[in-house]
Amino acid sequence: MTGSTNLLHISSNHALEEGSLLLPRDIFLSQVKFEAYMHRYSIIALLLCNVLLFGGWLIWDKVRMIYYFPLNILLITLFSVRDSRFFKGVFKSTSNKMEFLEQIVANKPGTCLPLWDSIAVKLNRYFFANGSTSSLYFFYDGENCLKAFRRLYLLPYLNNVTEEDKNKSICVDHRDKVEQIVHEAMVVYQEGLRKQWSSNTLGYSDKETSTPSHFHLTSLPSNIFENKLKYYWKTNKVCAWNFVADVSFLPSTYRCGQVYFVLQLIFMVFSIYMFMASKNEVMTISKRFIFLQEVDNHAHIIEDDGWDLVAVRMNEHLSNGEKSAPYFFYDGNACFSYFRTIFGIDQGNRIKNFKNRLLGLKIQQPELEPYVNQVVERLGDAI
Repeated sequence: MTGSTNLLHISSNHALEEGSLLLPRDIFLSQVKFEAYMHRYSIIALLLCNVLLFGGWLIWDKVRMIYYFPLNILLITLFSVRDSRFFKGVFKSTSNKMEFLEQIVANKPGTCLPLWDSIAVKLNRYFFANGSTSSLYFFYDGENCLKAFRRLYLLPYLNNVTEEDKNKSICVDHRDKVEQIVHEAMVVYQEGLRKQWSSNTLGYSDKETSTPSHFHLTSLPSNIFENKLKYYWKTNKVCAWNFVADVSFLPSTYRCGQVYFVLQLIFMVFSIYMFMASKNEVMTISKRFIFLQEVDNHAHIIEDDGWDLVAVRMNEHLSNGEKSAPYFFYDGNACFSYFRTIFGIDQGNRIKNFKNRLLGLKIQQPELEPYVNQVVERLGDAI
């Protein structure tokens, strides 16, 4: 571990000197390995506590395994709080905050990920150079940087600012320097979205959007798999095998006592929830914007094969990147239902809304509301 750590610090210094534009995504094989490296000390501490607990249980009968789950939950919570405090601590610095927002103003990224990649690289170098971080590995990629911007600045701003404040000039006298740059970054970010929307081509012409053969409808999962059961098995294989393994442990945990049996059931439910929630993570804010663009492009044929075409196109978009989901939408009906859910068109009841929020289907996306309203208005009765 020491050799690996030294190598990564050497590469950080070398990249800073050479001006190399590398992201952790370009260095680590996956985000899982990146997170494992960044939280290596927490993982070691967690493993050590588990070894001590299990060893104490074997040697000393008074150490009961009933404490196993609560202790792990407590440790994970403490480590998560510490990591969250570190992340927010980086942006407590006025210079770091200003640099972040100034990069957004200069690049006008909207949800364009290549531009966010560029911002992430520059910020990683800036934080490392001023000593805020110990390496160049703060933002994993542009998507991670966009998430931070939305969580730290965009959502608090749009949720708290009044319509009057939104329309004020960015140079209003009563604003201090930080407030001015925050307001300017919000205006520029939304201008970037409008620019993306106005140039809504997504790499093909109007003629192509009305030509079903261009999208190869045979590539839809509904035309590939014999039934939905095989489709769910293919796309949820990891969750399925994990569920089978958990079920196999139930008899042994029941023999150990009812408490262990209940804890195992809770763990099973939590595992399934985590998998389903992580599956929806692929539909990030940038992908949701593309989703709206695709539906807008196919609005004129939406009542024919439009939703099938959108499903194919979105599966193509979602098949790129580390979290690939080439079979995300089973067919046009699934695409239509998902669209209504994530953009709040299908209100549903309280239980359904709670479930959708829990699974990450419904997130705060106020910057997309004007485009959602525009698409819904254009679709009319078809939605």
